[in-house]
Amino acid sequence: MRTDQDKNFSELIKKYEKALWRVAATYEARPAIRDELFQEILFELWKALKSFKGNSSYKTYIYRVAHNVAFKHVSRQVKGKSAASFSAEFKKEVSAEKIHIAKQNADGLSSAIRLLPLKQREVLSLFLEGLTYQEISEIIGVSHSNTGVILNRAKNQLKDMLENA
Repeated sequence: MRTDQDKNFSELIKKYEKALWRVAATYEARPAIRDELFQEILFELWKALKSFKGNSSYKTYIYRVAHNVAFKHVSRQVKGKSAASFSAEFKKEVSAEKIHIAKQNADGLSSAIRLLPLKQREVLSLFLEGLTYQEISEIIGVSHSNTGVILNRAKNQLKDMLENA
């Protein structure tokens, strides 16, 4: 027997499934790991809906949960690496060759977005999903004006990467 929570969850997933796949793709390039991340997002969302109090829209709440799960996913990957090794790895990832490959790839924009720093990637992906500055600021926990600053930096860096590749 399906509960109201299960029914509500199913309806929300039908409505936001593609968006949740895009969130997973923003944070993870490897297909198998991206599938696992998507499943983790769904599981955490299912658990989190019990505590939804209606202080925001379902849309904002779903994106907040999805981005928190994805952020933790990336944090777990980085955890344990020294700042120097992470910096070297990031510089290696953002080589001109990788940017060029990302530009020519069928999903070049997604690949280029994954090269952005995590906070810029998060804000830009939410913006591309059509969320307002206010919704984005609620999801990631920064001020409305700081959301604009981060988004502007992300757009400029993305533009530079794609133009200079």
